Amino acid sequence: MKKVSGIGISLMPEYYSRVLKQMEKVSENDLFEALLLLSSSTSFYTGKEILNQIKNMAVSGRGIAMYYDAKIKEMLALLVEWYDNRNAYKNSDKILDTDRKAIEGLIALLSQKLKKPLPISECRKYTCMSKGKLSFIFRQITNKTISEYYQYLRVEKSKELLVATGKNIEQIANIVGYQTHAAFSAVFKLKCGLSPKEYRQHHWQNKQEKGW
Repeated sequence: MKKVSGIGISLMPEYYSRVLKQMEKVSENDLFEALLLLSSSTSFYTGKEILNQIKNMAVSGRGIAMYYDAKIKEMLALLVEWYDNRNAYKNSDKILDTDRKAIEGLIALLSQKLKKPLPISECRKYTCMSKGKLSFIFRQITNKTISEYYQYLRVEKSKELLVATGKNIEQIANIVGYQTHAAFSAVFKLKCGLSPKEYRQHHWQNKQEKGW
């Protein structure tokens, strides 16, 4: 049986009150609303990274309390940034032209990097955005996370290769960045409703029926 483990953090009201005094123009209502929104969101990736850092920490002794305090403050600060970005870019028509062009350029770059996806750190450098801002604006424009968009690009490219080339499924899987035929086929069927082989056969059948 696979071992399951997790980590959770409970903060007392007194802690919030003390920390909020150090955070300019952040009210208890702001933080409470941010936490409510966070409970139904999967886009606060940085918070998950901090929890993993706490889980795998190597600090002990007298330094442990300082470590916990620093990490919690880091998470709260990033949560406030996440909340502010969410409100600032709630409507796509509010996105600055410079930010929109940066995302469009990033999308073009992602399409060239299917085999070896760009890490988020490189995406941030390319767009000159913080992780929170990049995540929100990218989702507002594409309605997808960066990882979801990568999957979309891979499926679309594989469709093109299936109908325009004679490459076998394993070759196509490799070209679009999947390590195994099985993983590629599973994602393709999930997104298209057909296996890669069925998709290719369906295309050629339609082509013959229409006399192309």
